[in-house]
Amino acid sequence: MKSEATLRSWVASIKSNGTNTLLLQQHLFGHRHEIRWKDLVKEAHRQGIRVYAVLNLREGMFYGDSRGWGDVRFNADSGALRPSRSPDLLHPEFQESIKRAALDLATAGVDLIVFRFDPPSGPFDGFSQHGLDGFRRDFHHPLSPRKLFTSGGRPWTQDSPGVMPVVQVRGGFAPEFWRWVGWKNREYQNVLDGVMAVVRQQQPGARFGIELHTDTMTNPRRALVRYTEDFLESRQRLFDRFIVAVPERGVHGVAKSSVGQAAIEMTELLDDPSMVFVLVSGRRPMWSTVKEALIVKASLGLQQGVGLGFRGHHVP
Repeated sequence: MKSEATLRSWVASIKSNGTNTLLLQQHLFGHRHEIRWKDLVKEAHRQGIRVYAVLNLREGMFYGDSRGWGDVRFNADSGALRPSRSPDLLHPEFQESIKRAALDLATAGVDLIVFRFDPPSGPFDGFSQHGLDGFRRDFHHPLSPRKLFTSGGRPWTQDSPGVMPVVQVRGGFAPEFWRWVGWKNREYQNVLDGVMAVVRQQQPGARFGIELHTDTMTNPRRALVRYTEDFLESRQRLFDRFIVAVPERGVHGVAKSSVGQAAIEMTELLDDPSMVFVLVSGRRPMWSTVKEALIVKASLGLQQGVGLGFRGHHVP
């Protein structure tokens, strides 16, 4: 943002188009952009616009020395464990970094802090020493990653998650696999509960959301396998809002019915439409006026009170 005048003008322009919420991506509130994003929050609030901020927990853009924070990935084709580019959520130092980042956002007055896992922690992720030690602690025996991906002596290849629907392999997974993915999800949720509790001790009004895929409602087993996501588990935690992540193709053709169905089922279980927010990602804005946004919302069958946003606009 080049100047305060440009900032005011830009916020006013998006407000005139009916926008009532801004979603800040993580790169905007790093150390180099500190003044920029805090000014944006203040100006947005001055003009009556809410500000949500995304913390992507699969990126290492947090405070502190990130060396040694990396996750570990299992290569099912070679049978070897390899370092991952994503950080390990179970690493204590990474958790402290998340707490500091979330507290900074809450102190600056951000209206909702959204936890995102992008790329998701899939079936081959999470085998760090912290993960393996934690599983052994709770189940009293070591975990063998190779056995998780074997069915009848046939290895589950590295490419399988992208091409094999869970319903076709449900009976083929080792029982230990379901213990592992369920445990990993619960441990991740425990970490986020800890982050939220610490921040709320200092900023009682802090609000948090978590971004989930539509599969968490329409195909829960697949969501647990592919994304380590479980809506029913998340629902029991301390989140104030649930963000349904949808690619642009998800609001066109046959795919859009699953989006609407996921939002409807989530709303029914929460008994509060305002706790659900559908976030569409795309290269080009899908609407530029309130009327156009309402048309998209109606086409998805979203209830009144359910939020709808687009991830793709950029702060100039």
